[in-house]
Amino acid sequence: MTRTTPAPATFLDALRSEWSKFRTGRATVVNALVTVVLGTGIAALFGSAGAREYAAMPVAEQTAFDPGGTVFRSLLLSQLALAAMGALTATAEYRAGTMGVSVTAVPRRGRLLAAKAAVVALAGLVVGEITAFSVFLAGNAMLAGQGAPHLTLGDDGALGAVAGAGLYLALIGLLGLATGVLLRASAGAITALAAGIVLLPALATSYPEWLASLVLRYWPSVAGSQIFAFSPDPRFLPPGPGFALCCAFVAVLAAVALAVFRTRDV
Repeated sequence: MTRTTPAPATFLDALRSEWSKFRTGRATVVNALVTVVLGTGIAALFGSAGAREYAAMPVAEQTAFDPGGTVFRSLLLSQLALAAMGALTATAEYRAGTMGVSVTAVPRRGRLLAAKAAVVALAGLVVGEITAFSVFLAGNAMLAGQGAPHLTLGDDGALGAVAGAGLYLALIGLLGLATGVLLRASAGAITALAAGIVLLPALATSYPEWLASLVLRYWPSVAGSQIFAFSPDPRFLPPGPGFALCCAFVAVLAAVALAVFRTRDV
């Protein structure tokens, strides 16, 4: 009797497997839900606080009030949940000891990582767009309810900014995946992502002026977030180049992650 060798797993096989892991993984699903809930809740709080700040402003300052920027500040925190979702797509397997099984089932590691990236990108885009729309609507509803300037989806640039916010969040999910593959530990990956995405840019005002200027203009997460900025600021890159810079950074990090993933023991 001749023994037949099983056909190697195709990309579609790997994609189905990764989707099954993703939708049945408690940590990834929870982080996806937290992204939406956290973003929406904080947007409502920022909208309410922004309306009170607007009411207390001198008339001369009220003309510069930015309702879009006020509402979308919540994305600075909700993006961390989506980054964690991407990281856990890889680190959960290392923690459970099942990454070796995945590599055995899909020996071509580039194919395996591409399937993970496709799932994270699609899930991140869906969750990101839902979050962006809910953040926009909840925050502006709070502004409108207290008589402050607010935006609707029909205003110039509003729909594009909301769609751009969803794209940015999907990109952050891929950043999380690459970081998770490189570090292999959930705690380390999430700490690194929190520091890189939020903490280091937030401390820019304490840096020397030349360094602060570079960070505000070229740091990937800062540059990428300009795609959903409503008020142009000369300190930052324009939305298109800024988002392109962020995409390039994620692509380079993903290439490094792939090279490491291919060469090290699981």
